[in-house]
Amino acid sequence: MADQLEGLYIRILEYAVEKSDEGVNVDELKDYLEENHGYKFSDLATRRRFEQMFYKIFDQLNPINIKIKKGVQKRVVLMKTEPYFHYLDYVKIKESRASSLKAENHAKIAICISIATLFISIVVSVWQLSTPIMINDNQLTEIKELKYDSTEANQSISDIKRSVDEIKEQLSKSQNK
Repeated sequence: MADQLEGLYIRILEYAVEKSDEGVNVDELKDYLEENHGYKFSDLATRRRFEQMFYKIFDQLNPINIKIKKGVQKRVVLMKTEPYFHYLDYVKIKESRASSLKAENHAKIAICISIATLFISIVVSVWQLSTPIMINDNQLTEIKELKYDSTEANQSISDIKRSVDEIKEQLSKSQNK
């Protein structure tokens, strides 16, 4: 029942905003709520709550009488300013929730993409580590020809070249056996 009454307040506010230019008649509002939203005002608690909400939302001190037909008038009231701002706050909160859910979904997608990227980079790294490294003499010569100023770097390159040559000799000897 509390959810129904909470929803009732929002429905009254929505109706009041919709009819803000022409005013709201209490009987038309009840009919609208019964027909479109299924409220039953036969229950005393619901009827009393409705009346409290109606008097809180609408300005009862300044009713407007509108002529419907010759000799027939309809009494309407206008929405107070404070409930109108409550309704605007409600709309903002509702939009914020929707925006928050959208942002949450985008964040989940971004996290999934990040995890997939991480997995792919791990697979590529492992694959690269498992492939043999091929260094040929031309590469070592080109590095040496870059004319490093550091004799230490040139010495290291020469040592690497010597090591590669030794490994090649050992491999060719082992293949010949």
